[in-house]
Amino acid sequence: MIIFSTFLKVIKKNLFTIILYTAILLIVSVINLQSTDPVTDFSAEKPGICLVNHDPDSALSKGLEAFLQKQTDLQTSEEAGSAEEDALFYRKIAAIVIIPEHYGADVMAGKSSDIILKTSGTASSSFVKMMLDRYVRAQQAYVSTGLEEEKVVSSVERSLESRINVRITSQKDAAASSQISFYFNFASYSMMACIVFIVCLVMSSFNNTNIRKRSIVASMSNRRYTTSLLLACSTYSFVVWIFFSAVSYCLIGAPMLSASGALSIVNALVFSFTTLSLSYMLSTLIREKEAVTVIANVLSLGSAFLCGAFVPSSMLPDGVLIGAHALPSYWYIHFNERLRDLEEVNLETVLPLMNDMVVLFLFGLVFIGLSVVISAKKRQMQSFE
Repeated sequence: MIIFSTFLKVIKKNLFTIILYTAILLIVSVINLQSTDPVTDFSAEKPGICLVNHDPDSALSKGLEAFLQKQTDLQTSEEAGSAEEDALFYRKIAAIVIIPEHYGADVMAGKSSDIILKTSGTASSSFVKMMLDRYVRAQQAYVSTGLEEEKVVSSVERSLESRINVRITSQKDAAASSQISFYFNFASYSMMACIVFIVCLVMSSFNNTNIRKRSIVASMSNRRYTTSLLLACSTYSFVVWIFFSAVSYCLIGAPMLSASGALSIVNALVFSFTTLSLSYMLSTLIREKEAVTVIANVLSLGSAFLCGAFVPSSMLPDGVLIGAHALPSYWYIHFNERLRDLEEVNLETVLPLMNDMVVLFLFGLVFIGLSVVISAKKRQMQSFE
């Protein structure tokens, strides 16, 4: 109980720092969630164009005009004057289409008769160009078969009206998956900062020479002393994990009750264990309390920047990601991003992802092993002094 009460005193004394790290996570998460605009439906937008038809009596030009009437917001004009050019320049329309004189007769005779297309350079104008190319290719294909002009128009119309029915079978909520991934990726920074800072601070206090000597002569055995200290640190890390998991449900809501949400929470639990092991190992090396803040900030910020918590890993250079493999945060974030990209979450699809969690857990075991070795070496050195 003495160790737990001392642990709580250290937490109360540094409560502002814990609140600060948590507030950063909450503010960034809320901003991200508010900026997410989930798309629930799609409707095609017709580009506006101006058509100048210099061959109005031709069946081919009439067929092309009818096609453009269906596919675009069509305006017609006798000439492409200054008004039309201004509309194109200010992007009120996406393109100006000019059908040349004798267009129908030239096409039926196999002569070259190119449609003039002026575009605004936008995505909509590219769509117009694509539609025209598609129509012209179909028209040339039917003309080459020797059909009459009217039959060419009707055949092109039938072929371009054919549609492919697409049925989306995926039930994945992409917006929710992205929110879960973003929250837990960014939480790696806050969780690591909170755990490393407090655990190292507490351990540095208990590892003080005077405190250590008092614990040796005290009635409490060394084994019980060490066990109580580890239990206090573990309890604190567990509380941090519970808190951030609860916050995720408050911010994201029902998606956290899905399989993806549960797996993200379990991954965060493994990450908190590894971070606790790392903190305990660092505490065997750190004696000065002044160094704890620096180390906590360097570790949490460095891992967050290098492993993809602040910037998506897809945007980081390959060299940075290769080096990030040596950090536990990389495997934690890598698991979250692979989980986000799954179309369906089941045992078959999740099993390959467990490699990341296993590696993360092994990091924790390695840190514990190093802590034991370092502590043993220090005891040997102290016995010779």
